Amino acid sequence: MHARPASNRLAHVDSLRAVAALLVACAHLWQRFLPFAHPDQMTFEKSWPRYFDFGITGVIVFFSISGFVIYGTLRGPREGAGRRFVVSRFFRLFPAYWASMVGGLIFIWWWQGLPITGALVAGNATMLPTSFQPQQVMCLYWTLENEVAFYRWCLFNWRVGALARPPVPAGLVVGVSLYCCAG
Repeated sequence: MHARPASNRLAHVDSLRAVAALLVACAHLWQRFLPFAHPDQMTFEKSWPRYFDFGITGVIVFFSISGFVIYGTLRGPREGAGRRFVVSRFFRLFPAYWASMVGGLIFIWWWQGLPITGALVAGNATMLPTSFQPQQVMCLYWTLENEVAFYRWCLFNWRVGALARPPVPAGLVVGVSLYCCAG
């Protein structure tokens, strides 16, 4: 039997992130199919998935955990860390996103006869479609656009040395949390 090499990943934290992603997926399924189980609108509004709002909870937990683990990817020797961060984020997100985008173009846009334009494809391929004004291929992509903005923000804070001063990340967490609670 061979010992597995030590990993820098925190499996238990990744598991919590997977649970958060499942909460979001379940919320979308419930939103779509729960009205069929409870045709009466009042009964539907009082159902436990609507009462606990698992989708919002899952998104907040997922982004919070991502914010917690992102620092680990920027640790180590400063030489080349920014480049490693950008390359790892790119290969972690974009290939799966592009495959999803192709699926969305085929099964949502083409299937329904919606116009597929070069601007739509190019703007969505960047994962920042609202920056380029075309409609998103799938409405759920807003989370990925926020994630890319978050990574840019983390890289900037790392570059200026703000992540090395504990009061700065702590203040950022409190500030973002208050902003999310107020919104």
